[in-house]
Amino acid sequence: MEEISKGDIVFVPFPYSNLAGIKNRPAVVLSTLAGDDVVLCQITSKEKFDGYSIILSNHDFQSGALIFQSTIRPNKLFTAERSIVLFKVGALKELKFKQVIEKVCDILKA
Repeated sequence: MEEISKGDIVFVPFPYSNLAGIKNRPAVVLSTLAGDDVVLCQITSKEKFDGYSIILSNHDFQSGALIFQSTIRPNKLFTAERSIVLFKVGALKELKFKQVIEKVCDILKA
């Protein structure tokens, strides 16, 4: 597995919020923690209009791309061990990554 850094887009088995199952999906790496953990933010191909979501297009990628226009869900976070990362898709441009971090901070401050 190649190196994982904040701002990367990776595919992982992401748990449902009710823990009834998991779905392999893309996620933004928000932080790489000491040890083997990473903090991830869910990405979905479904449009969400919940006040939290951020539209993600292929123009927002520094490298790589997703097949579909997608939505970043800053209200859906998950800490995972790096070993469950299936593969790296690419990396976000700095401006888009900052937008995601700002939205996560807004949610935590509310």
